[in-house]
Amino acid sequence: MIIDVILDRRDGCTYDSDSVDEIYEYGKDFEFNYICKAVKSKNERQMKNALHTYIDKNDYSHIPDIHDYIEHEDWLCSGHKQSNNQHNLGLTPFDIPNRWIPSENKIIFI
Repeated sequence: MIIDVILDRRDGCTYDSDSVDEIYEYGKDFEFNYICKAVKSKNERQMKNALHTYIDKNDYSHIPDIHDYIEHEDWLCSGHKQSNNQHNLGLTPFDIPNRWIPSENKIIFI
């Protein structure tokens, strides 16, 4: 399941192109077309938005900091992004366009 890939990565498991393929296959098998489209787009912003949608549609929003974690990582590249010690970013619409805004519980498009 996609949530397992996300949580495994958060727990330190390897995340690589096979993981992206696993997300794509799961999206295809369960007709999450927005996930497949995001993977094919090779657009990081679209991928993050699709993962946010997946989290919300499947009632995983109760997992602490899950949306912040999605924003913190690159999902179409292997490995973890370098951290700048700002994992709990508290983003605002002016910080990063087209981003998940935790304080408002929504994705905004500028």
